[in-house]
Amino acid sequence: MRFALKVLGKYPDGNAWLGNAGYRTYSDLNEWPVSYHGTSLPGAQGIISTHYLPGSGQTYGRGVYSMPEVAESDGYVKTFVSQKNGKTYKVCLQNRINPKVRQVCSYPEYWLVPVPAGTPAELEKNIVLGAIRPYSLLLKKAKKLPDQSSDSQLHKILPKMLSQSTHSVQSFISCVNVRDLC
Repeated sequence: MRFALKVLGKYPDGNAWLGNAGYRTYSDLNEWPVSYHGTSLPGAQGIISTHYLPGSGQTYGRGVYSMPEVAESDGYVKTFVSQKNGKTYKVCLQNRINPKVRQVCSYPEYWLVPVPAGTPAELEKNIVLGAIRPYSLLLKKAKKLPDQSSDSQLHKILPKMLSQSTHSVQSFISCVNVRDLC
């Protein structure tokens, strides 16, 4: 299931990074490529409400990692069990990533927004906000694993994270009542 985040007008440089509305077979000149970032539900909440932070994994350098293919992010997703329906879901964020800032790593399935160590917090935030922006929350049904625990706060967290978008991505969103998951 895909839930659009309300991002139109959120950034001071406009909406060109999203591309033009509607289905098309080409990219716009200023449109940023899509990337994916597997995370947990609380991690997604933090990213959506503020911004990405450089992670602890620094194989190709310090910064924010994402991937051009959703299947590649599967190894990084975390799951939660819905209190309402008992089903297990994987969590992933769909982003747009600035091609002028991102680095394609030597393993090309990884993209990096570099953030040098020692960068002051405000500058780090500006680097990240100008380079990678989540615009959809992806939830996928998953098999329940024995070590998973239910997220009793889901009914409070998920509705706050999601809002209806006026951008064309809403035509791709599964029409699912978020409360049915909680």
